Amino acid sequence: MADRESRKKQITSRRQEQILKAALAVFSQKGYAAATIPEIARSAGVATGTIYIYYPSKRELFIAVIKNLIITVPLLDLIEKILETDFAITFRQILKNRFSLIEGETVSRIPILMGEIQRDPELKAIWAEQFIQPF
Repeated sequence: MADRESRKKQITSRRQEQILKAALAVFSQKGYAAATIPEIARSAGVATGTIYIYYPSKRELFIAVIKNLIITVPLLDLIEKILETDFAITFRQILKNRFSLIEGETVSRIPILMGEIQRDPELKAIWAEQFIQPF
């Protein structure tokens, strides 16, 4: 039973990764307003309804793309450790993590996506609530 559950989690994780990658490409190319869920689904190679299983709206998908791009798992792990370990060492590791983001291939897409956030008041409010305030 655990093996079946494990496979299901792996499939779910791969599917979400596939959708997020396609959504990043479409949002970067067309912008938030012009991008459509059916177009993202085609790019991801999944049915439109599949996207709605994971993300209830285009806005939720856009936020997930931003989170996946900017707030990485290694960063979250470092933030969790900040109170448990030497602050200076952990802070240096966080800075190193952020510099690796800047040096990565997707950094050119960040300004495009951030521009979309600035144009949409609801996205701007979500950005402040889910990204800025927690940090």
